[in-house]
Amino acid sequence: MNILGIDGSTRILSLTLQRGEEYFQYNADRGFRHSELVMPGVDYLFREADMKPADLDLVCTSLGPGSFTGLRVGMATAKGICAGTGSPLVAVPTLDILARPFCLFDGIVIPVIDARKQRVFAALYRGGERITDYGDLTGEELFSLLEEKWAGEEPVIITGPDSPLLREATENRPDRGRFRFDREIRHSGGLDLIALGSELFRKRGADGMDTGPLYLRKSEAEISLEERQGRKD
Repeated sequence: MNILGIDGSTRILSLTLQRGEEYFQYNADRGFRHSELVMPGVDYLFREADMKPADLDLVCTSLGPGSFTGLRVGMATAKGICAGTGSPLVAVPTLDILARPFCLFDGIVIPVIDARKQRVFAALYRGGERITDYGDLTGEELFSLLEEKWAGEEPVIITGPDSPLLREATENRPDRGRFRFDREIRHSGGLDLIALGSELFRKRGADGMDTGPLYLRKSEAEISLEERQGRKD
């Protein structure tokens, strides 16, 4: 299959193009400049692969949670390409993408995305399966959740581009030796996005063009608008 993957959910813009058994990647860690970089990056991949958008069989994008603006940019770009080419669309939860490289890890995997305000978007996984809801949590809430799900001496690996946010909290714990941090936190999740997207497409088909990002909280713009309207009332 020929598949394009677009992930703008974190500060790392990750674009991946699969042409049969070959893969082409474009990754940019340049702050949240995704709106400037996404289409030049997509064009670059098509040139490198000697492909046209019309050659696509599937477009995958990150569903969220993550950066509000980054998710909107990625999903809008994916939908635009699907609308122009007739390719089906599949949206994949971001935390599932981040957890997938550790599906064989013998313990608990915690992918982490910075949610600002001293909170993180996170979930717990064991054996490649998610065992909690996607959460918008403080560090304390996350570790309380972990203690509920922790079985005996299980090790824990924390991954994702924002996993260092939890390093200090783990170092202050008496059981700190059980925590490991992913050393490749800047690696692209593009191959995992495409793999999961292909799997979801085979299982349940395409997502509708009305699919929207998974937000676990309201954006700052929405909160500000509600506050202004509340003052007027």
